[in-house]
Amino acid sequence: MEIIGWQQAEPVLRFVLRDVYSMGNRGKADPYFEPNLARIERELDRLPAGWAGDGYNRGATLELHALLRDGRPEEACELAMSQLLT
Repeated sequence: MEIIGWQQAEPVLRFVLRDVYSMGNRGKADPYFEPNLARIERELDRLPAGWAGDGYNRGATLELHALLRDGRPEEACELAMSQLLT
């Protein structure tokens, strides 16, 4: 990441995780891709300017991680979008 820049972290992470997920599921489709794509298309115009800025909220991050650790990805996706919209 030091070479290509940390601004590229998200697409790199998505690529790596997609491949890891596919290997573990023997080529099965990612069941979260289509719902998340629909979520993005539905909410994209509502995201505030600067939504991907440098700020962070430790509590919001911990709340999101708790859902992911508990194996509740759909709820985590909904929470992430609602956090971005506020």
